[in-house]
Amino acid sequence: MGWMADYRSALLVCLVLSDIEDEALTARNSAIATLMRAIQYAGASVTVLHTGWRDSPCAAALATLCIERGIRMEFLPDKPSPVFPAHMRTTTATFDWLGAQTFDVVLFQDRHAAGHASIIAKTCGIAFERTLLGVIALGSSARARERKGGFPREVGDVVVEYMERRAVELADIVIAESKVADWMMHGDWCLTRHLVDWPDPSAAPGMQAEWCRSTIGHLPASTLAPAASKSAEDKTDTTVIVTHWEQPRLVHHNLEALTAQTDKSFEVIVIDDGSTSEEAVRNLDALTERYSALKLRVIRQANRYSGAARNAAIRAAKTEFIILLDDDNVAYPNMVLTLRRAIHSSGADIVTCAIKHFHDQNGAPDPALWVDTREHHFSAGPLLAGIAGNCFGDTCGIYRRDVFDRMGCWFHEHHGVTYEDWLVYLQTVAAGGILMSLPLPLLWYRVRPSGVLHRANRTASTRLIAAAAEELPGRSLAPLTDYLIGTSEELDYRKASIRALSNTLSKVESNLAQRVQEVAHLAHRLTESDQNGADLQRRIGESEAAHRRERDRCAQLQLERDRLRAELDKVESARSQLQAAVVQRDDLIRSVYQSTSWKILRPIRAISRLFARAAKQ
Repeated sequence: MGWMADYRSALLVCLVLSDIEDEALTARNSAIATLMRAIQYAGASVTVLHTGWRDSPCAAALATLCIERGIRMEFLPDKPSPVFPAHMRTTTATFDWLGAQTFDVVLFQDRHAAGHASIIAKTCGIAFERTLLGVIALGSSARARERKGGFPREVGDVVVEYMERRAVELADIVIAESKVADWMMHGDWCLTRHLVDWPDPSAAPGMQAEWCRSTIGHLPASTLAPAASKSAEDKTDTTVIVTHWEQPRLVHHNLEALTAQTDKSFEVIVIDDGSTSEEAVRNLDALTERYSALKLRVIRQANRYSGAARNAAIRAAKTEFIILLDDDNVAYPNMVLTLRRAIHSSGADIVTCAIKHFHDQNGAPDPALWVDTREHHFSAGPLLAGIAGNCFGDTCGIYRRDVFDRMGCWFHEHHGVTYEDWLVYLQTVAAGGILMSLPLPLLWYRVRPSGVLHRANRTASTRLIAAAAEELPGRSLAPLTDYLIGTSEELDYRKASIRALSNTLSKVESNLAQRVQEVAHLAHRLTESDQNGADLQRRIGESEAAHRRERDRCAQLQLERDRLRAELDKVESARSQLQAAVVQRDDLIRSVYQSTSWKILRPIRAISRLFARAAKQ
């Protein structure tokens, strides 16, 4: 893959940049702007991946620069799974994002070690085989700290500085100004890879394009990840050792995962550390026949704890490489293939891997259920961080068989004491051994309250690490002095912050007491208001009762009015009938008076009246 004239537009370059308080990143004539121009002059397509805060001033300035140059800018997405420890999040998320893209060249800013995981993966032959991975050395965290006269204030700072250095030492190419390169060489950084100076910002476009072609425009043979030969891939050179004690059901999940491995070039030894239960013994008797496809051997010994069990199995192994597993954990299908490829490609003495937690106490892990559980990643150094905590890896890893004899780093055999893997890693690295940790989870790690870490004597385990640290030379623990000074300053700073916070808290408490009094006064007034409200409510109730009584009385009066109105209607009807009868009577009388009979009888009535009067006289 190169800068051939017919394919210049097809070459894809990614610049991985983070937040940094430095004009070298954002100024119009800055080193980054000059690098962008040089790459574009050479005809390549540029993408910027920003790994810092989206809302930072640096991100805004970088976005403006990308718009001006017509460059696509992406922001690093979060991983779906939480990553522990925190200082491993950015580099592992960057590795995941790049793994889903296609680039010919990726250049990482040195600050914050975003390129560490990707460069380790390429060194181990598991990714980016045909991609040039370089570092843009603007100045590491350690250099920036020294220039400000500061000190590392926590273990995470020491680890990040270590990862920045390892990324530079293992990168295919390092672009650095002479003063930065001199600082790195003065610090004994191993700069055996391609070290080049920055392009000249005042040079003509053609000269800048030529600089680009001669530096990142091709993939030298020395930068290609070495691929294992076909014979090496097919050769059975690895033994997987599974330590077992009284967990017959869980060991089946472990061995079933080994039968599903994509690489079958391995043997299996199940080392039983003195199981005595009937179910466990019966299960061990049946393992060889049940898993005959695994070329499995079962070795039994009296209970001497896991360190002694591993040592016995390692001595019994006949292969060049050893992979160690605990019986309650479960391998990914590509674990053996990936670990074998990594140790062949890197030449390391030990290669560990990230682990994925799951919380099922008895069953096999279901990837669909545990997609958002913690991933534990390891930086594999430095020694100073390796004393404060295990930054090297879980027991699961691939070991060169001769590393135990050559360096005398066998697992301790103290009964009831753990950290045996941590101690082996610490002693191996201290003795000059090479240990790398892959940024890929290859193991399901079962988290349960009854695990060995909860049963072991924590104080005795920690004392073993402390005893090993006491035997290490002071220089191997650099920057121990700076770290101790930094932690002391950090402690003083936090004490001052606590004092300031205490003073603020006292003022807040005083204000709070005043507010409490005001609240009490308001509560008293509220109580009075409640009482007045109760009285008012009672009066309202009485008024409502009186209103209901009046309403009932009105209803009764309404009924009485309706009854009287009905009676009145009846009287009016009778009066009308009577008036009609009177009219009828008057009409009858008039008709009688006007009749002929009445007229004929009138003289007779008159004579009758005369006789009547005469009779009275």
